[in-house]
Parts: sequence; structure tokens; C-alpha cells
Amino acid sequence: MMLKVMSINVKLRNFANCKISYTDDNDIMNFLTDTISYINRRFENLKKEPLCLFRIFDISKWPFDVQQLALHGMHEIRKLMNEYLNEHFTEVEIDEILGQFTDFKVKCRHLKSENVVQVMSSYILQESVKDTAFAKLIECIMSISISTASCERGFSHMKTVKTTLRSTMTQYNLKNQLLVMNEGPELSQFKSDASIEHWLLSSETTRHFNHHKLPGPRSKDRNNQNLNIQDENDNAVFDVEFQKDA
Repeated sequence: MMLKVMSINVKLRNFANCKISYTDDNDIMNFLTDTISYINRRFENLKKEPLCLFRIFDISKWPFDVQQLALHGMHEIRKLMNEYLNEHFTEVEIDEILGQFTDFKVKCRHLKSENVVQVMSSYILQESVKDTAFAKLIECIMSISISTASCERGFSHMKTVKTTLRSTMTQYNLKNQLLVMNEGPELSQFKSDASIEHWLLSSETTRHFNHHKLPGPRSKDRNNQNLNIQDENDNAVFDVEFQKDA
């Protein structure tokens, strides 16, 4: 997407004695030029491989001629599968995708005015398609993030969790908490009873909350449970040895 500044004489003010145009105002021209340069740099990766190869799935840009449509995107999809996605698909699946891409074009060529994401979602949900390699490819395409917002949101969550007061937090706990914050259920859907019970019972010692000791399983009870388990194991071993002697 290349943007160019055209020398157009658009009037900013409609005064008879004071006419200012974009071409005469250097500040506005510099601002527009810098803005366009930033946009071109920001979306420069869209013109590079492999992202530019995904344009073949843009239904609105497909040719109307049937013969041209049959050849449309075949070179790009071969290059995409053989050079960039070959680690995720076998050779047999790659050969199947080439034929299934043709079937996809035939069935969706009349849907140029429809939303591409909705068309793809509906197509891979069909019984004859949902378990194919082409459906797997569509899922890979639809999982590509269109922006860096998710990454930036993750860093914001990490800054919220990993504060100066939590310097002893392990990497394992940090990873799990970030996973909950980024991918976990909404707060209204979270059931805290099971988590609180797990927190109370998972410690070898008695839990403390706000400098108060919470009621929980005593170490003596845990020892008794361990002894009972050990007795059961000893009895099982004794039964096996008894059967051998018999």
C-alpha cells in the first residue's frame, strides 16, 4: 500500500482575501509526508513474504474468468506450503491442499461481496472439509494476528503482575498467572471455591492469611494418611510374595 502526496490545490479557508492551499503550507505538507512515510514503514511487512502470499485468499480480488481463476494463486500456495509451512504439513497433505484449494475457489467464487473471514469459517465447518488438510491451513491463516496489540497487552499484564513487591515470584508462577490473565475465563465465569480449596490443601503446613492461621489439614493427619498408604502398599507386596510361594 503505497501512498503518495499529490500536488492538489485544496483551499483551507474560503476567504476572498486569504486563500491558503496545501501546496503553499509547508508545515502541513511536512506533516502529511511524515505521516505517510510512517504508514508505509509500519505496513511494509505486508508487501513481503510470507504475508503477501496470503493475498490469494482474498475473494474480492479473484478474477472473474473461469480459466484465470483456475490458475489463480497456484504458484503462491505452492511456495507458501513448500517454503514456509512445510514443517507443519506432510508432503501428502501439501498435495491434498493444492487440489482442495481449487475446490475452495469453485465453491466460493460467487461470494466476492461477502466477508472473507465468515466465508472461510463457514467453509471449513462443512462435514466434507473440517477434517482435511486445507481446513488446517485455513485455521493457521486465521490465527495470524493482524496487529501487535495482543503482545503489548501481554507486556502490560506482566507489568501488573511482576511488581517490585513480588521480587521472589518464580518464573513458573509468573507464566501461569499471565496465562490466566491473557487466555483465562472472564471474572464472572470464574468459580473461586475450587481454587481456594486447592490453595488451602496443597501446602505441607498450615496456611496463613493476613497474619492469621487458617484451619487446614494438620501434618499429623497427613502423616497418618501416608502411613495408611504405605500399609496398603506393604499388603499388596505381601500378597504377591504369598502367591509366588503358593
